[in-house]
Amino acid sequence: MPAKKDSTAEKLPKLTPMLRQYQAIKKKHPDKILFYRMGDFYEMFFDDAVKAARLLKITLTSRNKNDDQPIPMCGIPHHAAGGYLSTLITAGCKVAICDQVEDPKTAKGLVKREVTRIITPGITFEEGTITTSQSNFLATIYQDNQRYGLAWLEITTGEFRLTELATLTELIDELAKIVPKELLLSEKQRDQAWQQELLSEFPTVHLTRKKEYPAFTLNLARERLCRHFSVLTLDGFGCQDMAAAIAAAGAALGYVQETQSEKPLEHLNRLQVYHSTGHMQLNKQTVVNLELLQTIQDRQKNGSLYGLLDCCQTAMGSRLLKQWILYPLIEQKKIENRLDAVQQLLEEKNIRQQLQDKLHQLYDLERLAGKLASLNANGRDLVSLKNSLHIIPQIKELLAGPAANPPLLAEIHTSLNPMAPLVEILETTLLDEQPPGIKEGNLIRPGVNSDLDELKSISRQGREWILGLERSEKERTGINGLKIRYNRVFGYYIEVTHRNRDLVPEDYLRKQTLANADRYITPTLKEYEEKIIGADEKIVALEYELFCELRRRSATEVEQIQHNARQLAFLDTLLSLAEVADKQNYCRPAIDNSRQSLQIADGRHPTIEALNPQERFIP
Repeated sequence: MPAKKDSTAEKLPKLTPMLRQYQAIKKKHPDKILFYRMGDFYEMFFDDAVKAARLLKITLTSRNKNDDQPIPMCGIPHHAAGGYLSTLITAGCKVAICDQVEDPKTAKGLVKREVTRIITPGITFEEGTITTSQSNFLATIYQDNQRYGLAWLEITTGEFRLTELATLTELIDELAKIVPKELLLSEKQRDQAWQQELLSEFPTVHLTRKKEYPAFTLNLARERLCRHFSVLTLDGFGCQDMAAAIAAAGAALGYVQETQSEKPLEHLNRLQVYHSTGHMQLNKQTVVNLELLQTIQDRQKNGSLYGLLDCCQTAMGSRLLKQWILYPLIEQKKIENRLDAVQQLLEEKNIRQQLQDKLHQLYDLERLAGKLASLNANGRDLVSLKNSLHIIPQIKELLAGPAANPPLLAEIHTSLNPMAPLVEILETTLLDEQPPGIKEGNLIRPGVNSDLDELKSISRQGREWILGLERSEKERTGINGLKIRYNRVFGYYIEVTHRNRDLVPEDYLRKQTLANADRYITPTLKEYEEKIIGADEKIVALEYELFCELRRRSATEVEQIQHNARQLAFLDTLLSLAEVADKQNYCRPAIDNSRQSLQIADGRHPTIEALNPQERFIP
């Protein structure tokens, strides 16, 4: 279905240059709410304003109120956009962020603006739009030659998988485990019966459709994947003959690239083929009826098997544990290796607790790597990365003793990389306390750049001069309540209350009268203001440049950061299982392939038992 045209705008014969620019950008994104940057606000106009004001519960006002056809508008502060975006995304909206891409002070005429990113339910880095311990998948499906190609992608962590399924039932079961936030389908296949049945099974998933060409065209999808992964063929991924899956994966990648406005996606560096033969297959009814992830009655994690087993200290571990529950191992060797590691951590209680304490201090390295690779990371993110990498040597030391005997723990110990050079450059470049944005300064340590240090010295001396001027003016005028203040509109000014107006010297030039005071300037004050503000603007610009350079340098290490994240998540999940085994007094199962039956002696039901610990439940 084509996007609805903005009926409000169509009726307006004459628009200002700014609104013409808005309309030109909006025309390229008709199915999205356009956040149009104006100063410190994101503004919305026409039908977007009406819809956004209703969903966000903000005031709907209008531009040109006295005209016959006033233009609906509403706005939000740009620094508080995260909470508003969360509301819109939860409501199933897509949002196009349109930023100023040149300095308004140097722009000739209308400031140039462009859409810098698109946020959808399945593609978002914005805080508040994703849950820390849950994956936020975009899933794509394409049918070809009676095979269902399925690809799912998590842009915040870089997880990218694909598979092919023979039946619609298998597809539904797989989607029930993935739980995508957004589903991408081919417009051409809209009326096929399988799509209708699929959507009836998942009525609340946010749906996006794309034209068959170029999104799902096999040759273009294959080329898109090869180009992104810098390979000539897909043979190395093991999916070269999976036509339907390749079409789905290529469409998913193209959609992500479209939303990110050509930003690098270096964290999407692994394309993993999922084969159902390596795991026990759990259908949708089994997942629901056994309450593996959430309870049937109130759909809460607490009370489910996942809720019972999740003693993970990191969001990465919690997400991995969920995968382990949904995709149980069936190969004995892999099961025994996992049990060996859990048993070792169960027996080494002191080491286990120390490891958990260290993991608790980690930030979400998987998602930090995603933000870093897509150049969305701010100063606080890089400091969090540095602090997390600082802990890896301590974890390796704890794993160096008896705890590292089982193969899985030994592999974690060996493969964890402290990344000392990256830690050092982050430590020596960034201040420990970082602002929320990266264009306000206060990012870089003294001694990193001599030009920056000189500018900060000029700014500091200027402010000291301002304080000295305030003291001398109080003495000269006899006005003890005289204040020198600053705002963005007037710059620096001298504020004198009305009761002291008679004491104001003749060289004071009045700029503004308030209810209780007057604001003045002097030629000397304005002269120093230019020096201070000029230095401050150069400081902000240079710090931004240095930060971006550091971020690009750090982004080259994304693959190693992701590897560390996977190892730490694996360790966290093993520790969680050992912790639960200790608390609940669980014993290790013995696997005997010589028997043809499953024998349970003194069995216990984990979740029912947890509801009433005082009463033993025997299944």
